[in-house]
Amino acid sequence: MKLQLSPGILVFWLVTAVLGYGREGGLALLFSALHEGAHFAAAKALGLHAERISFGFFGGVLTLRERVIKPWKELPLHLAGPFCNLLLASGFWMILRNQDAAGLSYAAVAGWIFPAFWLNLGLACFNLLPLLPLDGGKAMAVYLRFFLGEGLAFRISWFFSVIFAIFLFLLGVFLVQYNKADLLLCAAGIRLFQAAQKEKQQAFCRMAETLWSYAPAEEAPERY
Repeated sequence: MKLQLSPGILVFWLVTAVLGYGREGGLALLFSALHEGAHFAAAKALGLHAERISFGFFGGVLTLRERVIKPWKELPLHLAGPFCNLLLASGFWMILRNQDAAGLSYAAVAGWIFPAFWLNLGLACFNLLPLLPLDGGKAMAVYLRFFLGEGLAFRISWFFSVIFAIFLFLLGVFLVQYNKADLLLCAAGIRLFQAAQKEKQQAFCRMAETLWSYAPAEEAPERY
């Protein structure tokens, strides 16, 4: 399994630092790494083979060697990352609830524990949105495929994902007048749009792979 680190990681931290959120940016990178680690652990537990984990400006992506995965394996694989963030958020919430008993200073709570709670909660909720290529969108696609079939299910998911990406970009354009950090919303909208387009290409390859695997032996195309 390969680990690929993009210069986008440093760019992300520098951008957040310039905007005055360097500490939060560093924590976001840490919790994104734990998020992808949970996906990797789930893949190993399900008998899947991780090819690489790539980290960039907007977090990480786990790439598997398998092109077609059974639905009962897809759901825990996609939900492992958000579940990890929810567990971390719950842990930090318990610390906040018992900060006096733990003897934590106000600086520690305000500077580290409180941001860690909100970052994990935000990562979990964002990734659970039913939009591609987010974990929630991939999990929702499993159910849609069962009722609507592969092609129609993907077209519906892709359409709403593109609409949301455009909305996110326009929201960032509107809010940037109040806070320069909202430029990240614009960047996130562009990245989601690009990722949805890439997901469209990958979905076509997966559909072709599935059709080939179920084709009769005498009709299966030769591979070179």
